[in-house]
Order: sequence, then structure tokens, then C-alpha cells
Amino acid sequence: MLKLENLEQCAREAFAEFLDLEDFELINRNIGSKKIYAPLYDAFKRHAVINAGYVNNLYDSAYMRTFYSAGEISAAKERWLGEGRA
Repeated sequence: MLKLENLEQCAREAFAEFLDLEDFELINRNIGSKKIYAPLYDAFKRHAVINAGYVNNLYDSAYMRTFYSAGEISAAKERWLGEGRA
């Protein structure tokens, strides 16, 4: 199982093991921070207010607990509900 949000850290080893590709290299091409809309998207991420009930419902689900550790879930919740965000 690969977590896409951690792909850069695990891709080389995972593809070598699973597909026997020793020289696998991950190339990032669709990079939002280099798009024309990057300033608008950054502003949205800074100012968007996500409903706490929605975040808690999402991150407290059995699905999340299956694939993510308690620490990872806590960090994700803090990202969306941290100081000044709730």
C-alpha cells in the first residue's frame, strides 16, 4: 500500500520491490505552486474555514484509522482545525 501524500519518500523502494525496477525515478510534473493560479490557491488555503464537524467526521472514520496512525490523524486534524482555523 502506498500513500500518495508520501510517494516521494517511498516510491523508489516500492517500485524496486514490487516491479523490480531498480532505476525508478519519480518525476513531478503537475505542480500546483508553479501554475498560473498558484497565488489564488495559496490565498484560499490560508483563508478557507473548514467545518470542524466535517473534519472530525472524516478523520475519526474507520477508514482513516485503518490506514493512518493516531499521530498522523492528529496532525491532519491540527492542520485543518489548528489555531485560528476552527
